[in-house]
Amino acid sequence: MWKALLGFRATFVDPPQPAATALLGRPVTLLDQAPERTSLYQYWPDVKERDFQDVVNELVLPGGTFFDSCPIHAMTTATLERLRQLESQLDFAVERFRPNLLIRPADGAEGFVEEAWIGHTLRIGDSLVLRVDDGCPRCVVTTLAQGGVPQEIKILRATARHNKVVAGIRLSVLTPGPVALGDPVTLLDPGSEQR
Repeated sequence: MWKALLGFRATFVDPPQPAATALLGRPVTLLDQAPERTSLYQYWPDVKERDFQDVVNELVLPGGTFFDSCPIHAMTTATLERLRQLESQLDFAVERFRPNLLIRPADGAEGFVEEAWIGHTLRIGDSLVLRVDDGCPRCVVTTLAQGGVPQEIKILRATARHNKVVAGIRLSVLTPGPVALGDPVTLLDPGSEQR
């Protein structure tokens, strides 16, 4: 069922509610604003490095949002490259991880570099300032077939084995601003964010 949900798109000719209702076996309504209390169900596959094993549990979302855990998710090309080095037989396509921002670190930084940014802020372009809240633990969605990327449970197992199932960072907006492809990303010291 979960991988079938990845086939839904933001645009449609006919309302998708009947198809979604049939797929999930319960009434589905599309909303353009989140209710105050929203939750989702998460499936945790059998990955020994995870806290949950082969269970489904409820995740309560931040109030008034559709976000599963954070407003913005970022990842570096260094993290993807490190995972590819450690498990070269696996396809660590960026599409599996669905970041809002993909950042290429300067100066050839290697490894899981964005984890050192936790507690700092990032300035992107001229005005956007984001707080780096914490690492982003991955879920089963990284293993599902998406577009041209095949299903592969070993992606989650490798992420768990090599980095405690974390790949990327979760961020919150401190100062809104536009983002454009190629904008410079500047790591600011804690407490130095410009508002």
